[in-house]
Amino acid sequence: MPKKKYCKTQYPRYFCVPANLKSLLKKEKHEIGLYEIGNYLGVKVPKKFVKDYPRTEISEKNKFEINIHKKEYSINSFFKKKKIPLKLNYFYITITKKVKSLLNKKFKTTHVMICYDYPTLFNKQGHWGHVSLISKFNQKGIWLFEPKDGKESFFDYDKISSSIKSHGKRKKGGFWVISKK
Repeated sequence: MPKKKYCKTQYPRYFCVPANLKSLLKKEKHEIGLYEIGNYLGVKVPKKFVKDYPRTEISEKNKFEINIHKKEYSINSFFKKKKIPLKLNYFYITITKKVKSLLNKKFKTTHVMICYDYPTLFNKQGHWGHVSLISKFNQKGIWLFEPKDGKESFFDYDKISSSIKSHGKRKKGGFWVISKK
């Protein structure tokens, strides 16, 4: 399977979803600012971080928030508001055979992002979500692209599945397939 190349996008903590979308959109010839994407997705930050996040709303709960689970802040709503002819379909799949089938069917003609529990995938303490673009896959596993440093990391399917399960369906763990309308 050919490798997909995405651009490097520097981003601050909490902005992995906007950064991955920015990299994907640049590949699709759409230039949109990181913080603008964040605002469309309802990203809010604790008050103590306000200086680090220009043009970003402050959380009333004084914690990080990304509201893509709400219809008005969904990625599909963002595409519609910006008149970008793309759509996102979500798949919660953790069985290797089904993951390979999804990628074999969709990867060539779409962009695939994965939402997972970062510490589970990288053997760290704690639990928090992260999103990465898939740049390549084969029978043994998946390469994830990190826009912050432009590097790719390889993970086998079992490790990917564990990190998706750990993040959970309720928090949108799984595969986000973005295709042209």
